Amino acid sequence: MGAAVYEQVRVQGGDIALLQDAGARSNPLLGVQFPQNATTIQFPEDLSWGFKIGVGYRDLISDWTAQIRYNYFKSVTNGSLESGYNFGFAPSYYVNRAIFSIYSPTGPSNSYTNAVTASVPITGLPVGANASNANILFQNMEMGTSSIVNNFNVTLERPSLVTQNLEVTPFYGVNTTIITRRQLAVFTNDYSPTGTTQQASNFYPSSLGAFFQNYQKYTWWGVGPLAGVHTSFKMGDMFALYGDAFGSLTYGQCSSRASTFSKRVSQQGSLTGALFSPYTPVEAVMEQRMFQFSPEVNFQLGIRFEDRFDNDSKQVRVNIGYEAAYYFLVMKTVVNDTQVCRIWSSIVGNIARLQGSS
Repeated sequence: MGAAVYEQVRVQGGDIALLQDAGARSNPLLGVQFPQNATTIQFPEDLSWGFKIGVGYRDLISDWTAQIRYNYFKSVTNGSLESGYNFGFAPSYYVNRAIFSIYSPTGPSNSYTNAVTASVPITGLPVGANASNANILFQNMEMGTSSIVNNFNVTLERPSLVTQNLEVTPFYGVNTTIITRRQLAVFTNDYSPTGTTQQASNFYPSSLGAFFQNYQKYTWWGVGPLAGVHTSFKMGDMFALYGDAFGSLTYGQCSSRASTFSKRVSQQGSLTGALFSPYTPVEAVMEQRMFQFSPEVNFQLGIRFEDRFDNDSKQVRVNIGYEAAYYFLVMKTVVNDTQVCRIWSSIVGNIARLQGSS
């Protein structure tokens, strides 16, 4: 068998930024809070093409069928956003917020432990004299994802119910899944305030090659048993409505890597008490690996055309339908934080979902 698939990846819990009203400010000593008038932003995901191939052998006497199937899918999506007047992007919690701070009320020795979450005011309000009014927003954001899904399974099946119009065939086997996903979000700010009472604190101008970046990579492989059922309901001589479903419990390794990178441009401000970080690219990286179980389910529903020829010794089938595949707990987000003079990790389980037509 051979098939083309046109699918889309959807990752739950993959928020990368908040689009925030500049008037809803946070306490600079606590980092990004969930502010008022904010909208969560997730990665865009485009529909992309993949393929399926398979081969099988049927014992025409006992009607047992052994099959091997392989499914490959890759999706790459890129996009960009620019905030409107008085709005900006606040990076999500999945970053090391201390490494791109520009202001500390207690001096350089605490710059990486007591920090403003971001860099630049976009409304022209001063930072420093009144730290509680610090904005934490970027004007520009570029984002991209890459997802690769591999499925390989071996099954054994035999019809258990065959009537004039209905066929039900349970199947059992072994399933292998390998998933690799990369996520990248890049923040810049081209705002440049003017006037003697404002700060010239544009630390991330894209025109000078400065940026703040959050990169995450997830890899999952798992192997386990599967069980499912094929159903086919005839609608005439050559057409049928089919529905397939299977579930699998795989066991394998989930690994993730989180990297937060900050490349700034050093400038001086006009307000007393403001502290500016030097031009020093800084990166914080954390990795983790763990073995675990991961459930997986797959559903298909569609229309089948089939015809037999050569004295009913040969048969051809053509299917078109909708498919949804769910992979649970295959992505773990690592958060590295030095806001309170310690490093801790928080693991957030995400659900990756594929859906489309095949």
